[in-house]
Amino acid sequence: MKLAVVYAGLFGAVLLLNGCGNDAKNAPPSDSVWTESASGSSVLQSPSVSHESTRRREKLPIEDVVGSRACRECHPEVFAAWQQTGHANTFRPAHEVPFLDRLDGFQFRDRFRNVTFQYHVTGNNVEVSIPAVFGAERFPLQYAFGSGAHAISFLTLLPDVKGGSLGLEHRVTWYRETGSFGLTPKHEDLGPAVQESEMFGRIVHRDIVGDCIACHVTTSEVRNQQVVNLEPNVGCESCHGAGRAHIDAVNNGLADLHVQFSRGSWTPADEIQICGRCHRTTDDIPAPVIRTDEMRIVRFQSVGLVQSKCYQESGQQLSCVTCHDPHATARSQSIENYESKCLQCHGGEAAGPSDQVTCPRSPRSGCINCHMPALEVNRNVHFCDHWIRVREHDHKTVTSPDSRD
Repeated sequence: MKLAVVYAGLFGAVLLLNGCGNDAKNAPPSDSVWTESASGSSVLQSPSVSHESTRRREKLPIEDVVGSRACRECHPEVFAAWQQTGHANTFRPAHEVPFLDRLDGFQFRDRFRNVTFQYHVTGNNVEVSIPAVFGAERFPLQYAFGSGAHAISFLTLLPDVKGGSLGLEHRVTWYRETGSFGLTPKHEDLGPAVQESEMFGRIVHRDIVGDCIACHVTTSEVRNQQVVNLEPNVGCESCHGAGRAHIDAVNNGLADLHVQFSRGSWTPADEIQICGRCHRTTDDIPAPVIRTDEMRIVRFQSVGLVQSKCYQESGQQLSCVTCHDPHATARSQSIENYESKCLQCHGGEAAGPSDQVTCPRSPRSGCINCHMPALEVNRNVHFCDHWIRVREHDHKTVTSPDSRD
């Protein structure tokens, strides 16, 4: 059944499907990535956490959030390093994208639907049109997702017939690897548009769009097709909790500094769960899907990591921060630096436990490319496979210092 709702400035009325039995995009799945039903069982590794709060991403009260810049006074070096990371640029208004000067007047041909998008920038307004279909009518692009480390996509919020907000993920994405535009991942599989708004992208269900935004900001609320009470990007408080109580404690000389995720009080398993709240954990993904031949797992580093023998045989002591500085970009370290972490255990008896294996093929280098190579999970998007293992070379790999995520 089609239900019409009014969206100002867009064709007078936009048809949005709601509850249509043959439109899976508008039904809230248990996880928007995994669409197939799964049966059977697998023995999987899942970290044993000491802090239950790490399993959930809770909305921070905006009145208790101070913003990452407030942390700079006492932590200038950490703040400066964080500003260079993708986490510092995960969510912004559409007019703040770094390629804005290339967008005005740009045309993109969608060969799957045989239409051409034309882009318009007027002041702070970024819009797109399909002249051959809708004439001069323009569709607004509100927000930009993604740091640009891999890609940047657009999101627009639309009114839902039940009073909430739907999302529309735009059909065209900017890719860092090529420095150019292409179809947004998986959009080539969507088929013909069922309704007018779908000509511009994929509808994101009202029960999902808030969660999508939450992983790209410190705190936010979706209200009346706007993101309000917003502290953008994945900032200090995303991991350490709302900062007002911490600042008050410091200013008053209190022993309890009211800071979450401080070294000494959190286990490696807790650290993985903190990262996994956005990068996914084994709790988020159907067990039969977690297998070495499933390419989608590569996107979710924390899921693969805990399946690896490196993690299992470390007594769950291996974590994301064993190799990564959580306040710095992954690209800030060389491949050799990452491989030095491997050699702490696998560099011979003098370097690590005597029962650890030294690689017979290349004992001092090449660990990353062989055992956790960068794989193409979507066109123009590569991730290092964190399911560390001896593998069959049956996937397309890329040896690149820019594929260290």
